Amino acid sequence: MKFEKNLATGDRIVRLVFASVTVTLFFLRVISGPLAAALLALSFVLLLTVLFSFCPIYRTFGINNRKKQVSNKEL
Repeated sequence: MKFEKNLATGDRIVRLVFASVTVTLFFLRVISGPLAAALLALSFVLLLTVLFSFCPIYRTFGINNRKKQVSNKEL
């Protein structure tokens, strides 16, 4: 199954920063309990979307933030 990339670089950076901050807060014991578990699960999902540059929610709503690449044929 091939996923069409639909995340722009800005989206990927925001998701990566959120996941990094969440993991850091968890290891510094600033967050704990059910909140920490939920945020860590969300962070894991966000990291997967960053890794594959694909967000299934964006696909559901028809959102694509990536710029179309210009091929040599169009030039």
